[in-house]
Amino acid sequence: MNDVKVVSNADQSKEALESASSIDIKNLYADYHDMLREHVGFDMVIMCLPNVFHFESIQLAIEAGLNVFVEKPLATTVEKCSKIVKLVKESGRKLTIGHSSRFLDAIEKMKAITDRGRIGDLRIARAIHSGPVRILENVKVTIGLCVKNVEITVRKAIASIIHQDFPHACLEIIVVDGFSEDKTLSIVERSLQGSDIDYRVFKENEGLGPARQMVVDNALGKYIVWVDGDMDISKTFVRKQVEFMEENPSVGIAGGKYGLCLSNNLVADLENVVYAVDSVYGEKGASKLGHLPGTEGAIYRIEAIRQVGGFDTHIKGAAEDIELVSRLRTKGWRVAVTDEVFTESTRGSWISLWNQYFWYGYGGHYVFHKDCRIITLWKMTPMAGFVAGLLRFSGAYKLTQRKIMLLLPIHYVFKRMAWFLGFVTAHANRY
Repeated sequence: MNDVKVVSNADQSKEALESASSIDIKNLYADYHDMLREHVGFDMVIMCLPNVFHFESIQLAIEAGLNVFVEKPLATTVEKCSKIVKLVKESGRKLTIGHSSRFLDAIEKMKAITDRGRIGDLRIARAIHSGPVRILENVKVTIGLCVKNVEITVRKAIASIIHQDFPHACLEIIVVDGFSEDKTLSIVERSLQGSDIDYRVFKENEGLGPARQMVVDNALGKYIVWVDGDMDISKTFVRKQVEFMEENPSVGIAGGKYGLCLSNNLVADLENVVYAVDSVYGEKGASKLGHLPGTEGAIYRIEAIRQVGGFDTHIKGAAEDIELVSRLRTKGWRVAVTDEVFTESTRGSWISLWNQYFWYGYGGHYVFHKDCRIITLWKMTPMAGFVAGLLRFSGAYKLTQRKIMLLLPIHYVFKRMAWFLGFVTAHANRY
């Protein structure tokens, strides 16, 4: 080190003293007590002693008016540490403990991020030295992946994330698992272990509102791109969504477009084509509960989300997304739909479709009573559903060339019956 000179050395080893002499250290001692008492020509001492001698040696050095650098631990008991701290404060001397990792670039960057409140109220942290450290300050986009019992589709969703052409050093993935009862979580962790994208896994069992908010609270990025466990996004999806947001700073949320994903399953195809029709021909940004973009495939600006207080964690069912969008718009943020396309694997049985829309209706009840302007109830009736199915038949037929799309009115009536029953059940339960 520049401007630093070693002038004294104490060691019981003759070989060590001879080595010190060979590099022109003049004052040599076999006992460190003698060196501290004389302290010839130096104002700082480095203690490289066994732990049991730390307290005594530091005390002697401070009393001699010296500054001290000591290896950790400071002392062997809390009481001795407290006495040293008191002695240092009273003497006006300086004492440093050799926690060398504190001065690493990565650690200093982590401290700076914490001081700015980007992580939240940090209570405990665990670190593992595992090679080169990527500074999380570089993260620009957080992928929010909220999953529950999607073992059949989640591997494909993660693969589409890993294959993004957006710089992986600027990405992170936050997974929130709703205590899946199948192999979802193990598949997620295995799929991500070989990736070069940083990821964190959380668990919750309260509902989508709390799950989404968990991502918001822990996100390091400027944006959140939401990917559901049954989705598949194109290689350029994240990059194009980010470019759109950068070019449109007044936009708080930008939804993507549903792509057509047909199979040989009637229920799944009827459900999937509806969203594809809305994306291609219908009102922009149509969601499952109204004409506002949902979270799936959408990019959220963190600044905007935090400004309005994030997701409503009291929402246990669905509709957490459109409720947030509504609040965002009242604060002056724009909501948009981009041309980026994603696909979604929809429900493959009438029972699962019924349960899904019952859940939507249950969540819709809470949102309706919180702000009745968000959902127009008559549009969610079975009769209105029949009309909606008729209106979408033309677009569905153009996209698929399949006459089976004539069943869309019946499909819509079925869904709206489930939705309305969920709504009424929530009302009876005073939710």
